[in-house]
Amino acid sequence: MSSVPTIAGNCGSLLLGALVAFSLSGCVSLQFAMYWRTYSKDMWQIRSLITLTWMLDIAHSVFVAMGIWDSIIAPNGDFSPEQLDKIPWSLAISGEPAVLITFVAHSFSTYRIYILQRKWILAVLVGTLAFVRLVCASVTAQQMIYLGQYSLLVRPFPGWIITLGLSLSAFIDIVITVSLCHFFRESRKEKCSVTTHRILDTLTKWTLQNGLITCAGATASLICWKTIQDNLLFMGLHFVMGKLYANSLLASLNVREMIRKPCLHNTTGENSQVVILSQDFGMDPSENPVTNSTPSKGMKGRYPIQVNVEHSVVSMVDMNIDVPSDLNATSE
Repeated sequence: MSSVPTIAGNCGSLLLGALVAFSLSGCVSLQFAMYWRTYSKDMWQIRSLITLTWMLDIAHSVFVAMGIWDSIIAPNGDFSPEQLDKIPWSLAISGEPAVLITFVAHSFSTYRIYILQRKWILAVLVGTLAFVRLVCASVTAQQMIYLGQYSLLVRPFPGWIITLGLSLSAFIDIVITVSLCHFFRESRKEKCSVTTHRILDTLTKWTLQNGLITCAGATASLICWKTIQDNLLFMGLHFVMGKLYANSLLASLNVREMIRKPCLHNTTGENSQVVILSQDFGMDPSENPVTNSTPSKGMKGRYPIQVNVEHSVVSMVDMNIDVPSDLNATSE
């Protein structure tokens, strides 16, 4: 933004980013509908989380559309450098719903890390960084409204705030992905059934995919922000980032049915190993029968076979998919 802004560099970058963001928003709505069709009996906390994510995504799309209108249509053909450099308030506000989606996704992953590994220090660290990321984005939005010009964003302040926020997004994604993949890999080394190995491989694959996609979006926006100063490509990519996190969160929940089917079908034989996929475990870890290595009363008689599960994985998908540890349930 240090050079003279152009129509292609500013309006073109914003429009292209908005088009991609709207396409991804359609994917979010589709996944939202799929979730309610398949998992309408999930815990109310999970259902509320998904509904909140979808509403934030809609709000983000509305603000992006308003920002594009104010940037391209409202000027009535006035594309002077001064006009192109103006930041519409709607465009500045559009980052708030996106960063709230990011915060929700990171917080959910933080809870999974705690449930899986009981490393509260790591969970607190990731949660703190996610909150700092939220603060950075809020300060950035306030400064965009206050300054009112893209060219002023490269000042030391708020420039370093923008850099810190984008860097934290990528760093948190890396920490979460590495932590979960390390847990699954270490779990796979232990003696367990072929079915459990297959589950761990699937969870690792989905963790890598979700982590790499969101991290790539944040990294690309950061690189464009630091290296390309003559257009708003970083802003267009920032439109997309919020959609990536929303899709990542919804996909990690919707994938449960795909994991569930092969597990429940491999339940024959005297020493068969299966995965208990509970839908009614509490949010509090102390209420989770898996983490306490004690079967809940509600699980008795639910599976007409002997269940001998060697390995414990509370999956990257969410709190509702559990591979209990040393849990033996015998049908009546």
